[in-house]
Amino acid sequence: MIEGILGRVPVGDGQSVRLMGIINLSRESFYKGSVAGPHEALSLAEAMAEQGADMIDLGAVSTAPGSPNISEAVERERLFPALKDILDNLDITVSIDTQRSAIAGDALSCGAACINDVSGLSDPGMAASVAEYDGSLIIMASRKRPGDLLYLNEIIALLGERVRIAEQAGVCPAKISVDPGIGKWVPEKTPAHDLAILDGMTRLRTLGRPVVAALSRKSFIGDRLHKPDPFQRLDGTLAATAIAVYLGAHIVRTH
Repeated sequence: MIEGILGRVPVGDGQSVRLMGIINLSRESFYKGSVAGPHEALSLAEAMAEQGADMIDLGAVSTAPGSPNISEAVERERLFPALKDILDNLDITVSIDTQRSAIAGDALSCGAACINDVSGLSDPGMAASVAEYDGSLIIMASRKRPGDLLYLNEIIALLGERVRIAEQAGVCPAKISVDPGIGKWVPEKTPAHDLAILDGMTRLRTLGRPVVAALSRKSFIGDRLHKPDPFQRLDGTLAATAIAVYLGAHIVRTH
């Protein structure tokens, strides 16, 4: 049995599939339907909670290919007013999508419950920051750039290594979840790579940690359905998500 916890939300084989709603505070994000200004985030979070979201994933830096570099100061300026607004007014678990350990530590100290690190702990201080505040941690498979691993064998090996690093830094093992990094994060990654990772998702069970499926409106869906506009990819997203859940995903991260 795979069991874990994200904030105060239990996740794993014995639980319902958990829904993580995405709120992007970065206007550069590829799906504009999830973009909110700092003072719009609360209303979007409230709507997601009413629609069944178990948790909110709040991010201020787009990781879509071609997105500009965003300074730590700008990330803070975008993130913390929205985070405070949600925490002060809504009783829901909040995850922070960041690659910076300083941002992570400050967000957890403010009341966020989880850090979603798409860079796979590229910041050497990230795991220690999460451990200091006894936070939950989602580790996405990444080596040099977010989502740059193409094959499941290397994804599983790297995630196993990063889980061990997090545990050695003091992160509670029950609070670690993993994400295989599906999506066209790098030019070399094709829809065939993403489909193969999705098809083999059950193999991630060897890591013994809850699995996050972050498939929402991604380019491999658009490629297969000939839908270049992410707004037209809902049906494909639902189908891909159903497959991921059937193959063992415990948390669905979705717009």
